[in-house]
Amino acid sequence: MITAGLCRFVRCMGWVATVSLVVACGERAKPRLSAATSAALSVATYNVNHERFAPQTVAAAAGLDVDVMFLQEVTQRWRGALDRALAGRYSHVRYMLSPPEGGMAVYSRFPVRSVRFAIEAEGLFPAWCLKLVTPHGPLRIIAVHLHPPVDEYGIVSGYLTTDDERGAEMKAHLACFDAAPDLVVGSFNEDFGEATRAVAALGLGQAQMAARVVKPTWRWPTMLYDFEGRPDHIMYGRRLVPVAVDVVDGGASDHLPLTAAFRLSESGSGRRD
Repeated sequence: MITAGLCRFVRCMGWVATVSLVVACGERAKPRLSAATSAALSVATYNVNHERFAPQTVAAAAGLDVDVMFLQEVTQRWRGALDRALAGRYSHVRYMLSPPEGGMAVYSRFPVRSVRFAIEAEGLFPAWCLKLVTPHGPLRIIAVHLHPPVDEYGIVSGYLTTDDERGAEMKAHLACFDAAPDLVVGSFNEDFGEATRAVAALGLGQAQMAARVVKPTWRWPTMLYDFEGRPDHIMYGRRLVPVAVDVVDGGASDHLPLTAAFRLSESGSGRRD
């Protein structure tokens, strides 16, 4: 059992930014927004895990009925299986494979154009700047897979030392557009830290926070404790307002799919929680 004292210690040390103990510490997620029929765009982000190829994960991705799906840690093997499972459902499919950690994929019902694909200095963790052409106008999107909370000494040390690294990566990726993006999605590898702050500084909000769906998107069972966290994010700009957000319980990856549906903002300001 996780004690209240340990919960306070973890928060003080900043670990909750990556390893969330929300459930164990007795905090309850608030109800999510009701789905709206007026949604103009639905998206999903899903880290399929390059080391855990499994039919259950393919099925989980195939079960996401969204307009645009952003995938991380995709390998050639994943590509073949996903293309078969999603055949005929998406008119526009883009892959950017990037070994050894795997690359990215986009399955879209709308035309999508690559602006820039960049890999951080270690050559492992990419970001993809894209323009999505929707019936409501073009959207600027950045899909990311940032550095995990691990350094040369391991995970425990990495929780405390890698926040600035993710922040620097995100700031570099945000420079691919001359204006704030409409969406930043993917594996941030932090709950709230320098990377999410960099995006929030441009006026974007977290869909999960706006919809009060503060649910884990990552789980890692061990013999002593099942760790959980919220490293996956969909952050939205002023043109969009979230009307439904969910974390889908499925697949064999350590991550879970995160989905969000949006309507267009009449005022152009959107919601900022």
